[in-house]
Amino acid sequence: MRRQLSYKTLWYGSILAVLDRWWPSSKTCSACGWQNPRLTLADRTFHCTNCGLGIDRDLNAARNIAQHAVAAAQCPVAPGRGETPNACGASMRPPSPRAGRQEVMKREDTVLPRPVPPQRSDPLTLFTLNDIGHETANRP
Repeated sequence: MRRQLSYKTLWYGSILAVLDRWWPSSKTCSACGWQNPRLTLADRTFHCTNCGLGIDRDLNAARNIAQHAVAAAQCPVAPGRGETPNACGASMRPPSPRAGRQEVMKREDTVLPRPVPPQRSDPLTLFTLNDIGHETANRP
């Protein structure tokens, strides 16, 4: 997710701000910095005993993140194409379409026979072999 966000911020000329994932943004008062270590996920409002601030827990965390996040180092752009390198720093595209692999070969035995189109059957024109032989034998 971080790599994708870095890529998109370069695309649009934005700045990606990050914060340590374990920093207690919802347990810290956005007004004075006091921390409430006993705050649980069930507590939906943050009440600061130091300065008396009472605020929604998520809004408090958003304010803390906005105050303490720092700009992340941007990924370099790959030369020539305006693309970022992958996580290992390699180019996104291989040097040739089939580098180090065998060429594709067509196998003749894998071709399926063409399906026979359905034919109409008319009960008046259907004869068995005996009927045809008997019919021609009775002709003058």
